[in-house]
Amino acid sequence: MKYFLFIYLLLLTHSIANASTPPGCELLQDALFDLSNAGGGTHTLSDDSVICNAKQNNYMNTDSSHGLIVPEHVTLDLNGGTIQLSLTGGDDYGIRLASNAAIKNGTISLIESSNSGLQTIWHSAISVGAAYGHGGTSDNPSYFSNIGYWSISNININQPYDHAGIQIASEAHHGLIENIRIYSSEEAVVGIGIDWGSVGDFSSEDNTMTNMREGWLAGDVYTTHPHHITINNIVIENFTKQPKSENSNEDYAAIRVSAGHAISMSNITINEAWRGIIFRGGDVGYEFAQDSMRAHAHKAIRLENFTIYNAHDQGVIIDGLADNATVWRSNILNNIIAGVFINGVDFAPDNAAIINNDIYLNTPHIANQIKNINGTNITQQGNQLNP
Repeated sequence: MKYFLFIYLLLLTHSIANASTPPGCELLQDALFDLSNAGGGTHTLSDDSVICNAKQNNYMNTDSSHGLIVPEHVTLDLNGGTIQLSLTGGDDYGIRLASNAAIKNGTISLIESSNSGLQTIWHSAISVGAAYGHGGTSDNPSYFSNIGYWSISNININQPYDHAGIQIASEAHHGLIENIRIYSSEEAVVGIGIDWGSVGDFSSEDNTMTNMREGWLAGDVYTTHPHHITINNIVIENFTKQPKSENSNEDYAAIRVSAGHAISMSNITINEAWRGIIFRGGDVGYEFAQDSMRAHAHKAIRLENFTIYNAHDQGVIIDGLADNATVWRSNILNNIIAGVFINGVDFAPDNAAIINNDIYLNTPHIANQIKNINGTNITQQGNQLNP
């Protein structure tokens, strides 16, 4: 009898252990690839939770280290479940979307992050595009340097580490980020980041600008830029990370865009952040972009109906200066941000005293409409602002 009781308890313990440990996502990854190869469709997650460790795949002739890839023409429906990311291999992407891919209806949670570089795309919960230095060459661009027609919707994100919640990079385009909640974090540096990228052996250091221009004229290097991205119905809770020095210009922000165009944001709530919403010109702007991109530099930026309850430094920053590129040419191309539309902003007057500038504009600008602003300090360099 004691023997059978021992066996029963052993099996029960094993069963409980298995029940408490979510399965890995190897089978999930295989199922997504199989679905994509069969023409695409929707895969519905059957588990309440899965754990994705960093793995290597060669996707579309591009090597990638990531927790999970959602491949082309596949929608991953989390069905209320959670993907836990354990990323300890170094410069790993989290969940990576391909063109015509989507993820929806669940939670992404970083449970472990170590050994990564400083780029916010590493160990972000969800990413679209390629990190700096991963854009490939002009003869053979990385597949991930140009990703289009993707969506992220009805997703909760837990990012307790010093990376991004969602990071968009390079020429990620025609994308939708909608119905997102990013939970409070003491370490996350940006809730939603949207950044330019590059193809070829590109550097944005001041002392390389002349060489970069020669490489760009020769067709060896160029920059890539995110565009036609809609961001709607976003809640970013309390991001409490602040610079260690008062003189630091760290862009810890709820939402940050660098050198992008045709970006629309609406219905945004930010509970707390060092900076609220930032549009930067980028280190080199569109100075080294391909012709198809240069014509649209920094244009069509729209922000509508958003509330910032507590911005410790600045609420909204729109800065078109591409600072590094001015090293070799003072009259930098396209530092004009044109077609800005800002309408319906509440900066929570009770907290206005700790906001240095509710809206800060540092760019010559044309055809802009800025109205219905509830805030105290609005600073603009170069032009009269009539809110």
